[in-house]
Amino acid sequence: MYEFNVHLVREDIEGSLYVKMISNIPEKEVFICEPKLMRESLLPKFKKEGVQNQNIHYEDYDFS
Repeated sequence: MYEFNVHLVREDIEGSLYVKMISNIPEKEVFICEPKLMRESLLPKFKKEGVQNQNIHYEDYDFS
């Protein structure tokens, strides 16, 4: 059985997502759906915490 957790973070309420907020992050698959600039700022942080490239999945979107 797989466990799936969603961490919805609203910057206007909670502030930015901090990678350290997620426990056991190196063992998890990460799915990111946010603007490209935000993704680009988070990717190095996930990698620094030990998340492998193949475990990071993302979709860029833009409101322009």
